[in-house]
Amino acid sequence: MQTAPSSPVGVSERHTTVPAPSTLQPDPNGRAHLIVAAPGGRPVADLVAALHGPVEVLVGCDDEPGELEAALRERLAQASVGLRLYVAGSEGLVRRVTRLALEAGMERDEIHTEVTASAARPVWCTHCKAITPDVSTTLVRCDGCGRTLEVYHHFSRRHGAYMGFQADAELPGDLPEAQTRWP
Repeated sequence: MQTAPSSPVGVSERHTTVPAPSTLQPDPNGRAHLIVAAPGGRPVADLVAALHGPVEVLVGCDDEPGELEAALRERLAQASVGLRLYVAGSEGLVRRVTRLALEAGMERDEIHTEVTASAARPVWCTHCKAITPDVSTTLVRCDGCGRTLEVYHHFSRRHGAYMGFQADAELPGDLPEAQTRWP
Protein backbone atom coordinates (compact mmCIF):
# COMPACT_ATOMS: atom_id res chain seq x y z
CA MET A 1 0.00 0.00 0.00
CA GLN A 2 1.34 3.43 -0.95
CA THR A 3 1.20 6.27 1.51
CA ALA A 4 0.03 9.72 0.59
CA PRO A 5 2.70 12.33 0.01
CA SER A 6 3.40 14.32 3.14
CA SER A 7 2.99 18.06 3.48
CA PRO A 8 5.95 20.27 2.56
CA VAL A 9 8.59 20.66 5.26
CA GLY A 10 7.46 23.11 7.91
CA VAL A 11 3.77 22.93 6.96
CA SER A 12 1.48 21.42 9.57
CA GLU A 13 -1.03 18.99 8.01
CA ARG A 14 -3.40 19.93 10.83
CA HIS A 15 -3.28 23.67 10.10
CA THR A 16 -2.67 23.91 6.37
CA THR A 17 -5.19 25.46 4.02
CA VAL A 18 -4.19 23.12 1.19
CA PRO A 19 -6.57 20.18 0.66
CA ALA A 20 -5.13 16.78 1.55
CA PRO A 21 -3.91 14.70 -1.40
CA SER A 22 -5.96 11.86 -2.86
CA THR A 23 -5.56 8.56 -1.02
CA LEU A 24 -8.37 6.34 -2.29
CA GLN A 25 -7.03 2.84 -1.75
CA PRO A 26 -8.04 -0.12 0.42
CA ASP A 27 -7.12 0.25 4.09
CA PRO A 28 -6.19 -3.17 5.51
CA ASN A 29 -6.74 -1.92 9.06
CA GLY A 30 -10.44 -1.22 8.53
CA ARG A 31 -13.02 -3.53 10.11
CA ALA A 32 -15.95 -1.87 8.31
CA HIS A 33 -15.97 0.34 5.24
CA LEU A 34 -18.22 3.18 4.09
CA ILE A 35 -17.90 4.42 0.52
CA VAL A 36 -19.40 7.73 -0.61
CA ALA A 37 -19.24 8.17 -4.37
CA ALA A 38 -20.78 10.52 -6.90
CA PRO A 39 -22.98 8.98 -9.58
CA GLY A 40 -20.88 8.48 -12.68
CA GLY A 41 -17.70 9.02 -10.67
CA ARG A 42 -14.94 6.49 -10.25
CA PRO A 43 -16.40 3.00 -10.26
CA VAL A 44 -16.18 1.57 -6.76
CA ALA A 45 -16.45 -2.10 -7.79
CA ASP A 46 -12.67 -2.62 -7.68
CA LEU A 47 -12.44 -0.92 -4.31
CA VAL A 48 -15.33 -2.96 -2.89
CA ALA A 49 -13.76 -6.20 -4.15
CA ALA A 50 -10.47 -5.35 -2.40
CA LEU A 51 -12.02 -4.61 1.01
CA HIS A 52 -12.47 -7.13 3.81
CA GLY A 53 -15.37 -6.80 6.22
CA PRO A 54 -18.75 -5.12 5.85
CA VAL A 55 -18.98 -2.57 3.03
CA GLU A 56 -21.70 0.06 2.66
CA VAL A 57 -22.04 2.45 -0.29
CA LEU A 58 -23.79 5.84 -0.26
CA VAL A 59 -24.28 7.62 -3.58
CA GLY A 60 -23.81 11.35 -3.23
CA CYS A 61 -24.83 14.12 -5.55
CA ASP A 62 -23.70 17.75 -5.60
CA ASP A 63 -27.23 18.79 -6.62
CA GLU A 64 -28.79 17.37 -3.43
CA PRO A 65 -26.15 17.85 -0.70
CA GLY A 66 -28.69 17.99 2.14
CA GLU A 67 -29.95 14.44 1.60
CA LEU A 68 -26.47 12.95 1.50
CA GLU A 69 -25.30 14.93 4.51
CA ALA A 70 -28.28 13.80 6.59
CA ALA A 71 -27.71 10.13 5.65
CA LEU A 72 -23.99 10.44 6.34
CA ARG A 73 -24.50 12.11 9.72
CA GLU A 74 -26.91 9.33 10.70
CA ARG A 75 -24.48 6.61 9.59
CA LEU A 76 -21.48 8.24 11.32
CA ALA A 77 -23.45 8.62 14.56
CA GLN A 78 -23.71 4.80 14.63
CA ALA A 79 -20.06 4.22 13.68
CA SER A 80 -17.71 2.16 15.80
CA VAL A 81 -13.94 1.89 15.98
CA GLY A 82 -12.43 0.48 12.80
CA LEU A 83 -14.68 2.25 10.27
CA ARG A 84 -12.87 3.51 7.19
CA LEU A 85 -14.42 6.12 4.92
CA TYR A 86 -13.70 6.30 1.18
CA VAL A 87 -14.94 9.33 -0.78
CA ALA A 88 -14.79 9.76 -4.57
CA GLY A 89 -16.37 12.61 -6.52
CA SER A 90 -16.13 16.33 -7.17
CA GLU A 91 -13.88 18.42 -4.97
CA GLY A 92 -16.91 19.97 -3.28
CA LEU A 93 -18.39 16.57 -2.45
CA VAL A 94 -15.07 15.20 -1.19
CA ARG A 95 -14.39 18.23 1.02
CA ARG A 96 -17.95 18.36 2.47
CA VAL A 97 -17.97 14.65 3.31
CA THR A 98 -14.48 14.89 4.83
CA ARG A 99 -15.56 17.84 6.99
CA LEU A 100 -18.63 15.96 8.23
CA ALA A 101 -16.55 12.88 9.04
CA LEU A 102 -14.02 14.92 11.01
CA GLU A 103 -16.83 16.67 12.89
CA ALA A 104 -18.26 13.23 13.74
CA GLY A 105 -14.97 12.24 15.34
CA MET A 106 -13.18 10.30 12.62
CA GLU A 107 -9.42 10.72 12.37
CA ARG A 108 -7.83 12.01 9.17
CA ASP A 109 -6.04 8.67 8.56
CA GLU A 110 -9.40 6.86 8.57
CA ILE A 111 -10.62 8.92 5.60
CA HIS A 112 -9.46 8.12 2.07
CA THR A 113 -10.38 10.50 -0.77
CA GLU A 114 -10.08 11.01 -4.49
CA VAL A 115 -11.32 13.93 -6.57
CA THR A 116 -12.60 12.28 -9.73
CA ALA A 117 -14.51 15.07 -11.42
CA SER A 118 -13.05 18.11 -13.14
CA ALA A 119 -10.64 20.31 -11.25
CA ALA A 120 -13.28 23.07 -11.08
CA ARG A 121 -13.64 24.23 -7.52
CA PRO A 122 -16.34 25.53 -5.20
CA VAL A 123 -15.89 29.18 -4.15
CA TRP A 124 -17.16 30.64 -0.86
CA CYS A 125 -18.14 34.31 -1.02
CA THR A 126 -16.65 36.25 1.89
CA HIS A 127 -19.43 38.84 1.52
CA CYS A 128 -22.73 36.91 1.44
CA LYS A 129 -21.42 33.43 2.49
CA ALA A 130 -22.91 31.68 -0.57
CA ILE A 131 -20.98 28.91 -2.31
CA THR A 132 -20.67 29.03 -6.09
CA PRO A 133 -19.89 25.51 -7.41
CA ASP A 134 -17.74 24.37 -10.33
CA VAL A 135 -15.58 27.45 -10.86
CA SER A 136 -12.77 27.07 -13.39
CA THR A 137 -11.68 30.70 -13.80
CA THR A 138 -9.91 33.22 -11.60
CA LEU A 139 -13.01 35.49 -11.64
CA VAL A 140 -16.60 34.38 -11.06
CA ARG A 141 -19.98 36.03 -10.49
CA CYS A 142 -21.24 35.01 -7.02
CA ASP A 143 -24.43 32.92 -7.11
CA GLY A 144 -25.58 34.66 -3.93
CA CYS A 145 -24.91 38.39 -4.17
CA GLY A 146 -23.82 38.79 -7.80
CA ARG A 147 -20.45 40.39 -7.00
CA THR A 148 -17.52 39.55 -9.24
CA LEU A 149 -15.24 37.47 -7.03
CA GLU A 150 -11.55 36.80 -7.39
CA VAL A 151 -10.80 33.20 -6.49
CA TYR A 152 -8.13 33.09 -3.82
CA HIS A 153 -5.82 30.12 -3.18
CA HIS A 154 -6.97 29.81 0.45
CA PHE A 155 -9.05 26.65 1.01
CA SER A 156 -11.47 26.58 3.93
CA ARG A 157 -11.93 23.10 5.37
CA ARG A 158 -14.88 24.41 7.36
CA HIS A 159 -16.74 25.55 4.24
CA GLY A 160 -15.24 22.97 1.88
CA ALA A 161 -14.51 25.70 -0.63
CA TYR A 162 -11.94 28.24 -1.80
CA MET A 163 -12.32 31.83 -0.67
CA GLY A 164 -13.60 34.46 -3.11
CA PHE A 165 -13.56 38.20 -2.47
CA GLN A 166 -14.84 41.17 -4.44
CA ALA A 167 -12.33 41.66 -7.25
CA ASP A 168 -12.95 45.40 -7.72
CA ALA A 169 -13.48 46.42 -4.08
CA GLU A 170 -10.80 49.11 -4.09
CA LEU A 171 -11.41 50.45 -7.62
CA PRO A 172 -15.00 49.72 -8.69
CA GLY A 173 -15.17 48.56 -12.30
CA ASP A 174 -11.41 47.89 -12.49
CA LEU A 175 -11.35 44.11 -12.93
CA PRO A 176 -8.35 41.97 -13.81
CA GLU A 177 -8.65 39.69 -16.83
CA ALA A 178 -10.22 36.34 -15.99
CA GLN A 179 -8.03 33.31 -16.65
CA THR A 180 -8.99 29.66 -16.91
CA ARG A 181 -7.03 27.78 -14.27
CA TRP A 182 -8.96 24.64 -13.27
CA PRO A 183 -10.52 22.96 -16.30
